[in-house]
Amino acid sequence: MVNNRLNSQTRYTRMSSQVSSFFLSVFSYSTVRSATIKSFKVGIVYRFAQILLLFYIIGWELIHNKGYQKNERVCSVVTTKVKGQGFVPINMSLHRKVNYSDPSYFEEFFSLKKGIEYKLLDTADYIIPPNEYNSIFVMTNFIKTEQKQGICAEEYNKYRATCQTDEDCASIDTVLNTWNGIPTGKCIQSLVKPEVKVCEIKAWCPAEHDNDRYEDNVVRNVLNYTIFIKNNIEFKLFNKKQRNILKNITNSYISQCTYHDENDPYCPVFQIGYILEKAEPNSTEKHLMLLRVRFF
Repeated sequence: MVNNRLNSQTRYTRMSSQVSSFFLSVFSYSTVRSATIKSFKVGIVYRFAQILLLFYIIGWELIHNKGYQKNERVCSVVTTKVKGQGFVPINMSLHRKVNYSDPSYFEEFFSLKKGIEYKLLDTADYIIPPNEYNSIFVMTNFIKTEQKQGICAEEYNKYRATCQTDEDCASIDTVLNTWNGIPTGKCIQSLVKPEVKVCEIKAWCPAEHDNDRYEDNVVRNVLNYTIFIKNNIEFKLFNKKQRNILKNITNSYISQCTYHDENDPYCPVFQIGYILEKAEPNSTEKHLMLLRVRFF
């Protein structure tokens, strides 16, 4: 009996000691021992490190990287639609003497004349898949060549296409990829430049000549074409969607409006003539953009 009582009292004493130790540890406070080093060099290095860290946090993380904000890449879908009617004169050859310095020349050139038959071009004819990413390609001029397979003269501006004798056209294996066809080995007169002799080829004839002027097929009424642009953006992280067409804009309004930075700044329909006017105020250069045929 005495032993049992002693064991119970011992266990009670241990439990009380553990409980009191726990409460003492909760409501106690301890400090680490610190040392003060009186050194000018150590102090300079210490303060410099503090200032550098402060500049990194405030200047780089907060101001430059805007670490207090959440960032997300925008998801954007742009839809474009070109409308307009183009006109190309049929069997009409322009006078080759031009005067680009005369402002009335372009007005006369691009105007639709009575008594002349025109071929109508719609979007299926002048909208060509883009040659570069994120672009709209609108055909304003083109080269029309009626070709059939046969034998004809190569372009005189092709590399090593000019010749003096048939021997000059006998060995040209290294330049076949740049020519329009397969050489026959004969040296003949050029149809474009009779004073120049070129190699004869078997190809789609006649060959196109890129360096000639082609103003007969300039598409009229291009400046009146319109481009409808619809841009939808979304920030998925913030569940935010936006677009360039306002909520109060209706289909009836879009079918009648044309963008103007002052009169109608919220219209999503842009006229090509207005775009070119903003990009190139010079009227002569603006019209020359529609005339020139360039190959890339």
